[in-house]
Amino acid sequence: MADNTPLVANASVKVATDEAAYSGENAQFQINRLVHVSGSEGAKTVTEVVTAAGSPAAVALTVQLPGVSKYRVVLLGTTNAVRINSGATLVKGVYGFTKRATPFYVKLHDSNVNPPVAGTTTVDLLFGFQAGIPNYIPLPDAGVPFASGLGITVTAGIDDADTDAVDAEDGVVMVFYVDL
Repeated sequence: MADNTPLVANASVKVATDEAAYSGENAQFQINRLVHVSGSEGAKTVTEVVTAAGSPAAVALTVQLPGVSKYRVVLLGTTNAVRINSGATLVKGVYGFTKRATPFYVKLHDSNVNPPVAGTTTVDLLFGFQAGIPNYIPLPDAGVPFASGLGITVTAGIDDADTDAVDAEDGVVMVFYVDL
């Protein structure tokens, strides 16, 4: 498929036209690729039909593309403890920004505890966000798997046992994830 081609649910889009010639043959042919996307937020079914002009060959390929979901919170005057997803999850990235003079710390928990408890629930990933610097932290292309569920706490201190809340509206956090 062509790079940066938007795939809109319940629509078809022509994503590529390629010209090629087989070696040893004089005939050139054109390959047309048409993609149809069905579904809405979350999992989408993508059907790609590849045809060669002048050839009866047509191949249809259907794959499931998991949709990326987003959790967003403007920080409250608490530890912002929330279970974002109750099942297996793949974390793809984290964004944070703070207007605090000191950093805050986003702690992600692989846990089915609802909500996770700051200072008690095991911390699996920790991200610090410095004052005045918007920061998106991409994770490996494959993402980071959380088997039991995905929880979040946000505290003023870096230590896993920290329970110090941040002030209301001191920053924003977004977590990008895929529900498995």
